Amino acid sequence: MLAAAAGEVVYVGTQTNAGNTVVIKLDNGDYIQYFHMMGYADKLKEGKWKGQRVEAGEVIGTAGKTTASSRVAGGFSTVGP
Repeated sequence: MLAAAAGEVVYVGTQTNAGNTVVIKLDNGDYIQYFHMMGYADKLKEGKWKGQRVEAGEVIGTAGKTTASSRVAGGFSTVGP
């Protein structure tokens, strides 16, 4: 999975019904969340993600199916304030 836009990583972890998750605060102040990730890029792994900056198009992890409620293998994202 690639970062859709540049920003600061503010969360990497597991959420109920969303599986492995990455949240990025975009430079414009919005947030984008990536769900159902199979794995994270090295710079976002355990304990390394706090304060990390990512650029648009940078690899943040791999898509996958990480919860029983996910219907298909793959990831998805949401954007909002």
